[in-house]
Amino acid sequence: MKHRGKSLSEVATAELGPVAGWCTGLAMLFIITITITMAGLSMVVVHALERNRWGTFAVFMTIPVAICVGLWERWALFGVSNQLMASIGLMIGTTIILRMSEKRWYVLTCLVPLSYLYVTVNYAAYWMVKNVYFNSAAKGFNIFNGTISIVMVLLGSVIMVASIQR
Repeated sequence: MKHRGKSLSEVATAELGPVAGWCTGLAMLFIITITITMAGLSMVVVHALERNRWGTFAVFMTIPVAICVGLWERWALFGVSNQLMASIGLMIGTTIILRMSEKRWYVLTCLVPLSYLYVTVNYAAYWMVKNVYFNSAAKGFNIFNGTISIVMVLLGSVIMVASIQR
């Protein structure tokens, strides 16, 4: 089924209902806002250093540090949001295949990866919230990241329930 260039949240609304569409839009808002903020900040830093003699050196020496810090501190939050978005896409794909296909076994192309991915993402989010974000003794203690992770998992759960009901 072609959706004539509609956004993912519009497709989710059409296929899964208004609650799932709203939750998909909110989940995408979180992910896109984080991505745009990171890109904007990087452009500000690069433009601030472009006429500086040490600019090139500073940028190239910052890259390995940024990668290490990103992997150490934030990878789990971005990993959860990225994989949750993939789960939402697979949920919508499963629903569309079940509605359109004459051969119902085609749904396995989405359902098998979805079952693995959804369980893995939710367990990873639970583990990170419990052992890192809400654990004051942990190095990555951060209430904000824990709250965002919980909100994203709840939105994903609402979309999963809506896709099962359809």
